[in-house]
Parts: sequence; structure tokens; C-alpha cells
Amino acid sequence: MHESQAPWRSLLESIQAHLDPRVEVVRTFLLAHPEERAWARELADRRGEPVPAASTEDLWRLYAVSRV
Repeated sequence: MHESQAPWRSLLESIQAHLDPRVEVVRTFLLAHPEERAWARELADRRGEPVPAASTEDLWRLYAVSRV
């Protein structure tokens, strides 16, 4: 696992640990990882024609998000 995927792995493990994963699990994750919220917001706000290429680090993180 790449180090940038660790926060997302912890979210996945938290969701898996709850029989009924609700908003609270995701809310707790987002409060604990404001840098991930900021990163996702910045990635979503990228504009251009074509959209600027993602870095390798961004791709690692996107992969981690997709696994959750």
C-alpha cells in the first residue's frame, strides 16, 4: 500500500467494522483527515482544456478512494 493511501484504508476498515455504516463513520473520517477533504476539493476544481494531468500521487489517492 502506498503511504498516500493510508487515510483511505482506515476509512475502509472503519466502514467494514460497522454492521450498519452510516454517515457518522464518514463524518469522523473527514474530521480526522481535513487534508484529504482539501485534496479532493482541489482535484475537483481543476479546470483546463484539457483538464490538467493528475500527478502520480493523485492517482495513488484516487485508486485508494475507488477501493472504499
